[in-house]
Amino acid sequence: FSKKDLPGHMEPDRNKMEDLLDEYVQLSKNMLKVVYLDPTTDKSIQDRARRLGIQGQSVQVLKSASMSMQMVWQGLRVRYGGDRQKILPVVPNSLALEEMLTPTVYELVLQRKPKVGFIARPNTQPRNQFQREAPPPAPGWQMVQQMITGRYDVVPIDLSKGQQLPEDLE
Repeated sequence: FSKKDLPGHMEPDRNKMEDLLDEYVQLSKNMLKVVYLDPTTDKSIQDRARRLGIQGQSVQVLKSASMSMQMVWQGLRVRYGGDRQKILPVVPNSLALEEMLTPTVYELVLQRKPKVGFIARPNTQPRNQFQREAPPPAPGWQMVQQMITGRYDVVPIDLSKGQQLPEDLE
């Protein structure tokens, strides 16, 4: 996280992020450690962040009668057990932080993704004479499946073929 000369409009949100990270430390009974490194103050930290995939973002800064661009860094490297890590390249705001961090910690601690079944609804729409194949599933369900695929091991389930649910689903 950049700390030096943070644009004024970002300070309240950054304080919320730091408070949330502090809550994680307290709830973990100090099993979690947060280390802040500022890529804007040291070129070697900036290079290291980039190698990890953490990206700086250009933001507009308005000062009295002038406007300029400033590089701001808000990314996280989450490590567990020394050899396991996950990178959050950009944390856009405090609301996204918990949404991004909690599943990341959960995945690292579990050492495997929970397995869930995704039950496909059978296609009941009749084909017309011009359709060669069934219409695709509703886009909303595709988006749900895409969103959970990163956090869970998703197994497609087709109940129309009499397939039973695997016992290892969570």
